[in-house]
Amino acid sequence: MTAALGVLIVVLRRGYIAGSEAGPVWLAVLPGAVFFALDRVDVLPALATALGFAAIGRNRHAWSGACFAIGSLLKIYPVLFTPIILRGLGPRDGTKWLAGFTATILLGVGLSTAAFGLESTVRPVLVQLSRPLEETSWTLYGRVLPMELGRAKLARPAILAVAGLLLSFSRPRDLHAILRRCSVLLLVFTALAVFWSPQWVVWFLPLVVPLAARHRWVLHLSVALDLINYFQFPVLFWILWSNANRELCSIITETTIGIRIAMWGALAGGLLWCEFRHRSPVRCPEPSPSA
Repeated sequence: MTAALGVLIVVLRRGYIAGSEAGPVWLAVLPGAVFFALDRVDVLPALATALGFAAIGRNRHAWSGACFAIGSLLKIYPVLFTPIILRGLGPRDGTKWLAGFTATILLGVGLSTAAFGLESTVRPVLVQLSRPLEETSWTLYGRVLPMELGRAKLARPAILAVAGLLLSFSRPRDLHAILRRCSVLLLVFTALAVFWSPQWVVWFLPLVVPLAARHRWVLHLSVALDLINYFQFPVLFWILWSNANRELCSIITETTIGIRIAMWGALAGGLLWCEFRHRSPVRCPEPSPSA
């Protein structure tokens, strides 16, 4: 995990497009990012995602698809970006990307099935997709979203699918447009989750670091989200909840959840506003100087 975080920082420091301005990579060493990168496996799909975007920026589309496939085999969320990426690349380059993605997925599933059996290969994904609503978890259900939505197994994937289709309806103008749209879709995914996972802060690093180079407000929100996630866990959940007054802890909990929801909404709204306020000629992906 430590090595993966180090490589992720290097990839983000080099930038997704050769010669482009690197984003504030110190976002990857804030307390929440470091805690969850070293404590959970989530830094590995985050690294694969960053490598995939870097490969797009250097016109290595098949390799990009392979990187996103590796990330999807580790955690399911990178597969959400597929329609937006394919829409941005267009038919020719998108076919190369999809070929690399499909071949790597088939290879990974085949190797896992041969080594551990089909049941062991498929079961982790099925368990994640069928998890029930954790009503006492610090999710949006019962606060912003109705509890009935959290209990409806088909409604949430339908909403996510509609969001993905809307975000890929028009072609992204460049790689940064792809990053903005993928960020919004990932925010929808985390908002609809039936359990709270503070390590989500690591998922967003490959997206928000390059975007923060162009949008200063993304930097501010990313710092605030990292700190609020770290305060909620481990500080609030591990330390205060067991030692402080329970009623006071409940008030602090609901306050911090409300702040997190507001920042998620501000990030999604700001990215959508930046993406769609101006229409310009499509030029995606941005080629590297050596291409």
